[in-house]
Amino acid sequence: MKYISNILINIVFLSLLMIHQAYAENLELKEKNKTENQVIFEITLNYDPELTDNNAKALSPVHAFGFDIAYNSAVLSFQSYEKGALIKNRYETFEVMPVSSGILRAGGFEFDKDHKIQTGESGVLLLLTFSIESSGNYDIVIQDLDDLFEGLSVKNITQETPPEYDDVNKDGKVGLAEVIHLLQMLTRISN
Repeated sequence: MKYISNILINIVFLSLLMIHQAYAENLELKEKNKTENQVIFEITLNYDPELTDNNAKALSPVHAFGFDIAYNSAVLSFQSYEKGALIKNRYETFEVMPVSSGILRAGGFEFDKDHKIQTGESGVLLLLTFSIESSGNYDIVIQDLDDLFEGLSVKNITQETPPEYDDVNKDGKVGLAEVIHLLQMLTRISN
């Protein structure tokens, strides 16, 4: 039985790995860390010219960029942001601010050519911290890309809060019941 559980767990993780690789985008929004009351999202930039829509503007060094982040304000409440490693010592003119309920606007510009994101650079752009106000679905999406980010491809996420690990049969072990439960949760999230 333990052998079957291990095989199923490996199948699930390999499937997730293949799904992740199949959806490589220029901008990706991921859940980095989650507790009972808080979730941190990470926005990464993969500035690969092959992933753009052939917009020449999107293949230049980035002197200015902007985008909105829309989220379900009934479930999440924006708390703070932190520049990621890719822009931490760049873009002195950078801000993330609420523009309306459930909409944040992020953007920055830089005149110094040595402090711009260059074509081919990748990394963590931004970390966003939200408090979890209630359970339910939250869709968090990057939208309305502007300036040099216009034309980049985006991968957004939909998540339901919670799910947390659930010991389905209350035996204190991860077994077949928990693997089946995990597969059901993953199927709901991907649909």
